[in-house]
Amino acid sequence: MVAWLIAVSTNLLGVSDFSLKIMAPLLYTASAWVIFEITTKLKDERAGLIAALIFMLSLIHISEPTR
Repeated sequence: MVAWLIAVSTNLLGVSDFSLKIMAPLLYTASAWVIFEITTKLKDERAGLIAALIFMLSLIHISEPTR
């Protein structure tokens, strides 16, 4: 799936560093929105905001595997 997303972004924007890296922040933001929506439906808007904020502030998205 990652290869398909990279192919879409490079087809739309051309081959560049930007087009290779743009999908990560877009999908990260979309994931936070989905977390907000699900939590809001299960609990309330305040809980949704807190859950999305915790997700956005977590450092797991910037970790790299060790070599």
